[in-house]
Amino acid sequence: MRYKCNIHRTNDGYYDEEGVWHCWRCYYENKFFNPRGVVGRKFTYKDRIQIRIVMEGNHNAYVEVWDLKEMKRLLLLVFPYMSQALREMDRIIDQVIEEGVEEFKRRLESLEDQDEELQREELHEEVQREERYE
Repeated sequence: MRYKCNIHRTNDGYYDEEGVWHCWRCYYENKFFNPRGVVGRKFTYKDRIQIRIVMEGNHNAYVEVWDLKEMKRLLLLVFPYMSQALREMDRIIDQVIEEGVEEFKRRLESLEDQDEELQREELHEEVQREERYE
């Protein structure tokens, strides 16, 4: 039997206004269209980058940065208070407008590389401390 969705092996889905078929399970697993909470505020820059705040009940506020071309989340920050999330969102918006989309993405990638290096160094130091105590 042939399935319309090879990922979930199902024919359960819908056709959108352009006549393209979509699997319901793929749709609901998509974090962009179905965030964990309510999207409180969003800002789209040149149809490339979307910055938004997702509120999850009374618990946390998330600041998400999405690449709309690749449909990929570039950044996820968690804040306990909405005021902190709003300040961070405004700071990120200013950076994107000031630097441009490509430079902002390059800077995020370099920060990820630096973070990975720091994690490796911390792990190495922790292993050395454990060896000293043994």
